Amino acid sequence: MIPLVRTLFVAWQDPESRRIFPVARLTRRRTGSGEYELRYINAVRAAQQRGFAGLPGFEQLEETHVSAELPAIFRQRPEPRRRLASEPGAAELAGELLDATPITLFVRRPGHDKPERLEAFAPPLRSPDGRRWGVFEARGVGRVQQALEVLAALEAHERLLVRAETDNAYNPNALALQRRDGTPIGYVPDYLANELAAVGGRSHQLEIEVLESRRVTFAPAPAVYRVLCRYVCPPELGRALFTSESYRPLSAAQPSSSSAV
Repeated sequence: MIPLVRTLFVAWQDPESRRIFPVARLTRRRTGSGEYELRYINAVRAAQQRGFAGLPGFEQLEETHVSAELPAIFRQRPEPRRRLASEPGAAELAGELLDATPITLFVRRPGHDKPERLEAFAPPLRSPDGRRWGVFEARGVGRVQQALEVLAALEAHERLLVRAETDNAYNPNALALQRRDGTPIGYVPDYLANELAAVGGRSHQLEIEVLESRRVTFAPAPAVYRVLCRYVCPPELGRALFTSESYRPLSAAQPSSSSAV
């Protein structure tokens, strides 16, 4: 089951190069008002050089954006999969946290033919044994035609192999996902693969299992599958992920109330 969290990161995909750039952090504040805080992170500067102009309604990159309601672009997120009714204070907690289920969002800008693609994801969480874990949606799923039958047969908790593709022309940090028999499944998202490389991690430090494999299109449309995966890593690696200077807030400017919710 997917837990609830207080912080999500947002990554932007350059429509031209299709490279992924982390750009922002969304936090549910620890206050009785339950305000949402959106701040851009240092990595947004690299995205700016590729044409990123800010999220719709939050174009002032150096401001701290505070709103009483969840910004509209994040309302596409599914309902939380984990119910906390049996836990102390569950009702209050469920109203104060964010669903950690990763999701792809699309936003359109006036004058642009292609929508901009965003990914919302949570930093790794602590497991009972002290290790860190997180959830991601596999990328590049189904590009190999022979893999479609395998995608349909994937079962929950099936372990996948992770292979570094240092010769990948698109991203030298790419991490390919394979079934035990070597059948290609897809890729670890670039934001995680790049961050793993940035902190000196290695592919063998990630244990990955399938949470679900679900077809999201139906005949006569070509088959497209969504493969949700869970990764587990050593505690020292998990603590380092998404805490580097690139993921720190861009500035400490005064908060600004936003009506773009």
